[in-house]
Amino acid sequence: MAVLAEKYRPRNLEEVVGNPETVKALEALFKRDRADLPHAFLMTGPSGCGKTTLARIIAEMLGCSGQDYTEVDSADFRGIDTIRDIRSKVNYMPMESQCRVWLLDECHGLTKDAQTALLKALEDAPDHVYFILATTDPDKLLPTLKGRTKAGEFDVKALDEDVIREYLLDVAHWEGKKLPEDIADQIARDSLGSCRNALMVLDKIIDLDPKDMKSMAEQAAVAENQVIELCRVLFAGKKWKEVAPILKGLEKEDVEKTRLAVMNYCASVLLGGKDAAQAFIVMDCMKLPFYNNGRAGLVHACYDATVGIEK
Repeated sequence: MAVLAEKYRPRNLEEVVGNPETVKALEALFKRDRADLPHAFLMTGPSGCGKTTLARIIAEMLGCSGQDYTEVDSADFRGIDTIRDIRSKVNYMPMESQCRVWLLDECHGLTKDAQTALLKALEDAPDHVYFILATTDPDKLLPTLKGRTKAGEFDVKALDEDVIREYLLDVAHWEGKKLPEDIADQIARDSLGSCRNALMVLDKIIDLDPKDMKSMAEQAAVAENQVIELCRVLFAGKKWKEVAPILKGLEKEDVEKTRLAVMNYCASVLLGGKDAAQAFIVMDCMKLPFYNNGRAGLVHACYDATVGIEK
């Protein structure tokens, strides 16, 4: 049986959940003559919000499928050899469709030399070749590379909590299951704007008795995103000795994204009218960016929040 995140992955723009501005912009773009379409697209935005899904839809709209479509995870294949391999193949004509498309996912992971080589590949691409770049961190891309994709750049935003909540209820209905609204609320808040994360949590609890769903949904959310655990312990007013080990486990996470995740989590709590004092204390400690002090700033803010809550 297919997992829900794959079963309900949109196959066309009409099925895309959220990001209406981006969907409308793509619809307008593809009304142009084919000769006027950009040969390089850049999809930016947080994890799990639909960048790869939209990239696949774009490839389909370009008339590319099967062996002519290639996905490369730049987080794993980040060196210049990866780009050299692509450049050695771009002149081959499509085997079974109208064009050839390369999707470079997490392209910010490419080395500087690899990005420079990719820029050259974009500049020299023949008419039958298109590139789609996807990244959660566009600031790590060379300015010249970003400039080359400007005509095809689209920002894919994290989904609103209400959008995810309603979609979860719809999916449960389509699956013939009952999902209590308070559980849908919790999963939507814990997903931090990621529809994929929300569906993966729903997949783990959808067959449970409603009385068992809450605790399992909490465990599943933490398993999908460790930042959720940090949000929960700060919001719950836990002592520093319980916060510190979680921070150690987040060493590889981008600190600014972690800060924004905590802020958004608390904002959802505030808007829900629950435990406003604790949420406000945490948000107040997290209100300034960590661009200058990095991980130390995150640790300081978390400690400050625990002390403030204890007071």
